[in-house]
Amino acid sequence: MKNKPQNGFTLLETMITMSVFLVILFGVYSMISHFGDVTKNQQVRQNLNQETRLMIDMFASEVKEAGAVMTLAEAIIQTGSEASFNGIWPLNMGETDLFPDGIIIAAGDPDAMTTSTEALPPGGTTLKVADAKVKGVDPLRPWDVRPWSKDDRGIIIGSDGYFVFKVESVDEDNKMLILRDAAVYYSGLLDTSASYLGGQRYTDSNLVKGNAITYPTGSLVVRLTNFSIFAFRDVRHPIKEYPVRQFVRISDTKGEADALSIDVDVESSIITENVKDFQIEYVAYTDFSKVDRNTAPDINHFYFSDSKKSNSSVDNLVDDIRKRRLKEVRVHFVMQSDELTSERDETQRIPALGDQPAYNLQGEKFTYHVYQVFIEPRNYNIVLKNN
Repeated sequence: MKNKPQNGFTLLETMITMSVFLVILFGVYSMISHFGDVTKNQQVRQNLNQETRLMIDMFASEVKEAGAVMTLAEAIIQTGSEASFNGIWPLNMGETDLFPDGIIIAAGDPDAMTTSTEALPPGGTTLKVADAKVKGVDPLRPWDVRPWSKDDRGIIIGSDGYFVFKVESVDEDNKMLILRDAAVYYSGLLDTSASYLGGQRYTDSNLVKGNAITYPTGSLVVRLTNFSIFAFRDVRHPIKEYPVRQFVRISDTKGEADALSIDVDVESSIITENVKDFQIEYVAYTDFSKVDRNTAPDINHFYFSDSKKSNSSVDNLVDDIRKRRLKEVRVHFVMQSDELTSERDETQRIPALGDQPAYNLQGEKFTYHVYQVFIEPRNYNIVLKNN
């Protein structure tokens, strides 16, 4: 009796079928995974671009308005001395004058500008002024121009330093501003020893400490519409558990010298934690009072772009700023994102940004993007009659 043929697959056929199926499944999985990575990278890059645009817009708007009213301080100040601060001040990193990558920015309110009628000594909290009511106030329209009031921030400017204060109360009849004990900021305050690169400091040491000098009668007093300190601090991310560099905006130091420490009570905000490197360049006119201002900038007035080509001196830059020659502020920065990459040995070359040469970074953890923006401060391109 013959055996009936058996229906089904042999072991070899089953193994071949499973192998083909696994190859197809792996291909589908790889395709899905690839598209997932692409989608994630697009989302990460989109978020980074959006964050960068917001940062640029905020920074650029403050630079554009920097120096409002205060660029005229030299002509207004009664003592005849050159004003120490005109709304922009570069912050040095470490003990050298090369390549500062921090900045102080302030803008004044033209409707609240006056002068002191008595000297303000060190530690003084009573500032007597020529007018605490502000000229031109219409009692029927008080929202148009308002007098000095509690919580206003202002600045008194001398020839060797300046003091940014917060108003506690106002005595309009006696023309007095009562100031908070702790300064919003004063020249020479910063000592950010715990915040960056193992003890290096941000400083504006070109000026004397603003809380240690007497501001004479006739010193310029301006209510501020904006005051910001932009700087960096390196911290360890509490969730991701790796070092990150924070770009920080400080609006009130409350008298704290180490204003970038995370342990002090200052008014500050983190602009981004995705910045890797940052550099501010400055371009100034040789002499803005001359008729022809469209010539190429003199290399001696092009600051911090390349130490071999420019006159990288903070003192010279400050001199140009105080003489209202500032033409342009150029900001270059490298942003980092955790985009996925399949090439774990990939390296990326970061361009030189002034304070260090170009260098290579592993692309395994981060991808780097370079951005730049050129900003023209509108309050510096002015000519006074006495020029």
